Amino acid sequence: MDTEKAEKFDKVKYNNQWQAANCDRINFVVKKGRKKAIHAAAVEQGESINQYIKTAVTARYEADTGEKIEL
Repeated sequence: MDTEKAEKFDKVKYNNQWQAANCDRINFVVKKGRKKAIHAAAVEQGESINQYIKTAVTARYEADTGEKIEL
């Protein structure tokens, strides 16, 4: 049985390893209660908070630099 567990694919571990090798992480802090407001705006647009923020950053980056960026 231990052999079965060892051979079983661990998707969470795989995803974490892939993200560590292929992605950078940016954390930021917002005032208390603002996360809820951002989440509501994201849901209204049919997006996750992450996608909502990435869309905003992409638009601002292009406006500031004139270049497109893929996040």
